[in-house]
This record gives sequence, structure tokens and C-alpha cells, in this order.
Amino acid sequence: MPINITCGVPQGSVLGPLLFLLYLNDIGNVLPSRSVKLYADDTIFNKDITTISIKANEYMSRLSQWFIVNRLSLNRDKTCFITFATENQDDPVIVIENTKILNVKQCKYLGVCIDNDLKWTEHINLLRDRLKKYVGIFYRLRTKLQQQCLKTLYFAFFYPHLLHGIEVYANTHLTKLITLNDKILRILQNKPYNTPVIDLYTALPIPQLHSQQLLLLVHLSQMYLLPKMFLGLFS
Repeated sequence: MPINITCGVPQGSVLGPLLFLLYLNDIGNVLPSRSVKLYADDTIFNKDITTISIKANEYMSRLSQWFIVNRLSLNRDKTCFITFATENQDDPVIVIENTKILNVKQCKYLGVCIDNDLKWTEHINLLRDRLKKYVGIFYRLRTKLQQQCLKTLYFAFFYPHLLHGIEVYANTHLTKLITLNDKILRILQNKPYNTPVIDLYTALPIPQLHSQQLLLLVHLSQMYLLPKMFLGLFS
């Protein structure tokens, strides 16, 4: 039977995501510095380490009031903060609604695991563990499907994971990922173990893929095809 909706939008509706973005769009006006970064329902703001305890608590108080006025609730279990510092600093204490927010050493944001040392070790480990499942799957399929189909599967299910965030995470030790990628390519092409690595690739190897994506990022920046926050990132 029809029921009147007095607040919110039914989950799964076609208009739901658009209406949510319109509804949330003014949250940046709560903070004077406009330091809020939004991506769908992921929201972050950043402050300098020297003023974080004072300003962050002030900002969280303002955001809390905004949530109350707009009849939204903050998921405290998913709310955390991370500090990036070049030297030892006292851990700041950030509170919202009399609840301390968890200070974490690493957190996942938009599919990338960021650690406070920016070493990306945890992200690479998680990425490798996620992709290892394809070893067995592709091994069983290698003799049942044509090469073009196997190639399509690689670029549909494996390659996008490597590509996502490669501009930031690949500036470190990539041996684990490179070894796994080489293994997958040997399996898909049914090549012996002693096949030279260069003969496995039709796409770029991971280090060269990293360089290509960085060059593409610079190009898009110079052509003014990126959001304003990226302008001036490269001289």
C-alpha cells in the first residue's frame, strides 16, 4: 500500500543519488575555510597539525549541528582521523557529540588504503590479497576459453584494480604486485615459467603504467581538464 514519505528518499531509487548530492551540497558552507572534500557520501576535511586540536574540534561541532538540522546521522564507527607529520607529535584529541573520534594509522578512502607514513605497504598487501583469487580462476579457464576472451577477462577483472590509484601507491616497492601480475599473464597465455617477462606483456608493465598515468595527470592539468584543486599542482 502507498505510504507518505516525510523525510529521506527510498534506498535504491533512480533519483536517490542525485537528490542526496543536492541535499548534501551545502555542507562545505559550514566551515569557513571551505576545506571539506566530498565524493558521493565520503566526506573529509583537512587541517594543519599545529592547529588541528582546536580547529578540528570546532569544525566537528559545526558539522554535528549541521547533521542535526538536516536530520542526518553520523556513523561514528566509520568516522576517524589520521595525522601526517614529519616528526613526533602529541596525538590530538578530536571529539564529536562527547565521543572521541578514533585516531588511526591507516584508513581506506575511495578504494585506496592510506597510511600515516605514506609508504602504501598496507594498500599493496591488500591489493595483492584481493587479486590472488584470480590465479586459480584463470588457471582453470586457460584451456577452456580463447585467448581474446581471456584477454578481455584480464582487462575487465584484474587490470582495473592495478590501475586504480596507481598514481599515488606505485611510487614504492612493487615487487609483490609485479610478481603476481607476471604469474597471471603466464597463466592466461599458457606460457612456461622461463618465458622472458617482456614477452608476456601487450599492455604496459606496472612501473611503466605508473609513469604513463602520471604523465596523463600532468597533461590533463596543463590542459585545464581537471578540477580547480589540481590547478597549479605542476609547474
